[in-house]
Parts: sequence; C-alpha cells; structure tokens
Amino acid sequence: PTKPTTPDPDAKVWPPIFTQFTSLAETAPIFQPATTTEATAMGWSKVNQPCDPILGEAWMFGGQRKIDSPMTIFFTPEVAGAAGVTSGLELDYYEYIEENLVGSYFSDEKTAEDGTYHSLAVALRKDNVCDTLAPKAPTNEPYVVVAPYMANIVIPTTES
Repeated sequence: PTKPTTPDPDAKVWPPIFTQFTSLAETAPIFQPATTTEATAMGWSKVNQPCDPILGEAWMFGGQRKIDSPMTIFFTPEVAGAAGVTSGLELDYYEYIEENLVGSYFSDEKTAEDGTYHSLAVALRKDNVCDTLAPKAPTNEPYVVVAPYMANIVIPTTES
C-alpha cells in the first residue's frame, strides 16, 4: 500500500499516522490512512451508514467488512472540500470472546459474509464529531476512549 503523507508536526494533528503489525514477529508496519483523502487513495471506502457522533463516519477497506481486513476506521466528515481526519476505529474479532467481555468491551455477536464477530470500538476525539455546520478542527489533543458506548474507559495519554 501507499504510505500516507505525514501531516505538518506543528499542526498537532493527532493521531498523525496509523501503523499496523500483523504479528509480533513482523518488522515492517502496514500504514493505515489518517485522512479521508489518504483512505480513498489506499482503497478504503465510506460505508453507507449514518455518522456516529462519538466515532464518526465509518470507512472499510474495499468498502466491506471482511475477516482479512477486520478494522473500520472512522473519520470526521469532509466539509467544504477539506478531508476528514481520523476520529475512531473499530476492530472485529472473529474468534471466541469471553462472555463477560460482551456488552462491556465487545459488541453483541454480529454476522458478516465470512462469519460471526464481535467488535471493540476506540474513540479518538471528544464531543460530536459529525457536526458539519460547526465542524471540528483537524487538530485535537491526544484522546483515547475504549468501548465508548459500554465501559467508556478513558486511557491517559500523558503521565500527568
């Protein structure tokens, strides 16, 4: 895949770039898009569903949920020609999930073409990210919330 451009470090866009490793032994990361422009260029497509106010607009690789591409990246909406920026992600697990984790971290079981799965969501921006009349600036302080609609665990991004 194409390596996305790195935003200007002075712009304080967070996260500026996503990387993914397919295993602990792998040394070369797979770069993921950080904007809707990069997503389109790298083969990602916006999914036909409403914008989620906490996560954003869902984009999937090839436009479809697949076991071999189990990540949905969420972006803020594109406004007036400006690309949307990363606002969340969701990982799909097609393997066994302990029952006590369903409903607190993982979604209820869902079905896709290639099997059943549970999802774990992570929000990367505060407030309503879908407002196109007063859109969020592309910059934001580092922010990570695991399972925002369930456990809603805010992960500190600094020691203080």
